[in-house]
Amino acid sequence: MDQTMDALTSALRQGDTPLLPPEAADNRAELFAYSTECFFEQPRELAELHAELFACLLGFYKVDPREWQLAE
Repeated sequence: MDQTMDALTSALRQGDTPLLPPEAADNRAELFAYSTECFFEQPRELAELHAELFACLLGFYKVDPREWQLAE
């Protein structure tokens, strides 16, 4: 989570528009909340852009929401 927060903070400083909202960089609780939302709503994007965070959430929730979405 710390690596993701650092990457998010860095992206925001550079003016990038990251997948997670800026509030996710405020603290670990916000990061967990926003990454959980993204895990379920945009799992493919999260897995691609934040693979380690996605893997952590896979282990936590014991489900893979990518399997629930239709292939595009």
